[in-house]
Amino acid sequence: MNNQNLITFPVSLILAHQKAQEFSKHQAKPEKAQQVYLNTLAVHAVNSSLNIFGIETDLEASDSWDVVMQTLADVADLNIKNKGKIECRFVLPEQELCYVPTDVWEDRIGYVFVKFNQELTNGELLGFVPKVVKEKFPLSDLQPLEELPEYLDKYQPAIDLRKVFEVLFDEGKTVIDNLNQVIDQAFGIGWQSLETLAATSPKRELNLAANLRDIKVENEQSKPIIEQARLIDLGIELQDNPLRLVVGLIPEENNKVKIKVKLDPFQENFLPPNVQLTLISESEQILSESRSRSMDNYIQVRPFRCVYGDNFTIKVSLNDVNFEQKFVI
Repeated sequence: MNNQNLITFPVSLILAHQKAQEFSKHQAKPEKAQQVYLNTLAVHAVNSSLNIFGIETDLEASDSWDVVMQTLADVADLNIKNKGKIECRFVLPEQELCYVPTDVWEDRIGYVFVKFNQELTNGELLGFVPKVVKEKFPLSDLQPLEELPEYLDKYQPAIDLRKVFEVLFDEGKTVIDNLNQVIDQAFGIGWQSLETLAATSPKRELNLAANLRDIKVENEQSKPIIEQARLIDLGIELQDNPLRLVVGLIPEENNKVKIKVKLDPFQENFLPPNVQLTLISESEQILSESRSRSMDNYIQVRPFRCVYGDNFTIKVSLNDVNFEQKFVI
């Protein structure tokens, strides 16, 4: 993309200077004080703009609003409620490259770039990118700003299963009573137990019977089994008929967990053709995939085993519409 063709979003910085001055006074070195000052202006600009777009933010939960973190790192993050943190990087007049420190290459769901005028009275949101892997980022590579709200709306925070693993393999079973709470915290908004979601389905009796049958087969040795599900709406392609994504965890020996992933229709009897379910490794290699045919009532990827450190992504797609969920172990 040529940055001359970017549609920008202007925002006033006048009200942000008081907070920027307040933060910068905590810094002993002039260079660090200037960095904090400009970072604060950038975060303010993005925060104000996202609020106008109807996107909920939480400044107080952002490292950029913490005096200690400002001192320790070059940070300009903004917490998006129930999503994660975006980084707000400032661009000075005449700059065509923007410096993005390596410290903020991880733990970010996106990067928004704000160009200041010479007087620091106004800023322009130039665009965004989901990921940055170079310190000197060319502004010509930005994605259109108007795509940011949809990107944030569809973004799914990674599901961290490490605490679930700790509970499952606790030798004394002292915290097993907290398992449901740990599961709810790990999977987060949009996920429910399989039984809870099945009870709301038009196919309630059929779903419950199938679920009980699956658990009996998989749980031959009376081991705990965890199954969480969520609905996926792939939009107009399915005419508002959601699909149900089911993730099952079965503890095994040597601190391994067998993981099953299944996709089925929530309201209809059969999946539409050409829905694809894909298992992707941390290095973005396809490990397993399955595509629905005209009379399939479910599809699944091959069951696989995980240990600590094995991260993966589940992708559901139909034509050009995608849903992705990352899992961290």
